[in-house]
Amino acid sequence: MQDRLGSRIVATEAYLANDTSFRTQITKLKGANIDVLLYIPTSDKAEKIIFQQMQTLAYNPHIIGDVNVCGYPINPKDFGISRTTCFNAEFVNETDAYKQFLASYKNRYGSDSSAPFYNAITYDIIYLTDAFARKNRKDDFIPSLKKYFLSGVVGKMSTYSFTPGGEVLADQYLKIVEK
Repeated sequence: MQDRLGSRIVATEAYLANDTSFRTQITKLKGANIDVLLYIPTSDKAEKIIFQQMQTLAYNPHIIGDVNVCGYPINPKDFGISRTTCFNAEFVNETDAYKQFLASYKNRYGSDSSAPFYNAITYDIIYLTDAFARKNRKDDFIPSLKKYFLSGVVGKMSTYSFTPGGEVLADQYLKIVEK
């Protein structure tokens, strides 16, 4: 993340989901004079306590977080946190196949998927793996499959791209959400 953002990580703090006080971590972060707080909450209960304690300690950094920061029913602005940017795992450009997948899911199961992006990605990866397996019946199947995926593949839902080290290049399916 540090290389990708071109930034320097100046402090890191961790906590357990069942912790009940975060004042020590917040005080350390506040003292580090950070520009941006990258925050991935472990629970909505912890997030609420953290936001309450940040408000009490007059700590209002720009928070960048995963979907939970903005996805929990808690609104950071209710605690005086004025700048929050989150990334949600969703398709930036929805394909027709994805739209069809959502419609057929609802028709088949009677309700919308609770995790539509992840269901669609799973379906796509299974489809791509099956298609690869039908064409490649080698002794080195797993290494060949890994090489196939890491080279970048086009599925029905999305195009999948990776760094040489296997990290997902997720620009096409990380939507920015602000709350």
